[in-house]
Amino acid sequence: MWERAGFTIIVEGAKYEIPTVFAIPLGFVVNEMITNSAKYAKGNIIVRLETTPTGGHLLSVLDDGPGLPAGFDPANSKGLGMKIILSLLKQIGGELQLARGDNGRGARFTVKFSSPARQS
Repeated sequence: MWERAGFTIIVEGAKYEIPTVFAIPLGFVVNEMITNSAKYAKGNIIVRLETTPTGGHLLSVLDDGPGLPAGFDPANSKGLGMKIILSLLKQIGGELQLARGDNGRGARFTVKFSSPARQS
């Protein structure tokens, strides 16, 4: 957990090792999503890593800000951050999903991706 200037970043999820070829782009994506959330959130920002029953992964950043404007389309966003996110996700075959945050408040940015487990 990290706290600063009125908000807290909470990281949730089981331990999972991600190969470097996926981890580097995902790190940049999460950084950009947290930066966006920090601009608008008033309290908590949650970073969550989940594994789906089919072996895929979901990496989400949730906040309690005002949420996304109606009809927001990331592909048509003029913001550099969203262009960076979409470009990095294309590199790893990831997909961006947008929704309301927990309890219908704020925003949830979820990256859906598949990567092989890193072998020890």
